[in-house]
Amino acid sequence: MAPSAIAMAAAHAIVAAQAIVAAQALQAHVAQVQAQSLKDSTSSPEKAGKDDALKKTLQVSNLSPLFTVEQLKQLFGFCGIVVECTIAYSKHFAYIEYSKPKEAIAALALNNIDVSGRPLNVEMAKSLP
Repeated sequence: MAPSAIAMAAAHAIVAAQAIVAAQALQAHVAQVQAQSLKDSTSSPEKAGKDDALKKTLQVSNLSPLFTVEQLKQLFGFCGIVVECTIAYSKHFAYIEYSKPKEAIAALALNNIDVSGRPLNVEMAKSLP
């Protein structure tokens, strides 16, 4: 196996292991986060369109340039159904849209998780891609 192939395989193995650790950590926080989600979901019908989409969308920054859409979907899929995942490679960030706001809120528990030697910055999106 070529050195670059070995490095890529090692990177994928690390990402998979970190995803498992993240899932275990999420299980401990899901009930608490979902309870908070119910308290925070007070949107008016007039603002339902864009505000609803923002409540379901995360912005993830400090991504490794090796990270793929499939890896993001796998990692963030532990928190709920990922509807859309977009990576802006030049800026090392991504948008993750869930099917429900409570899933996005649960995924905030992934903030600061170390993936490929970088702590991910996970926050609610302030704008849509």
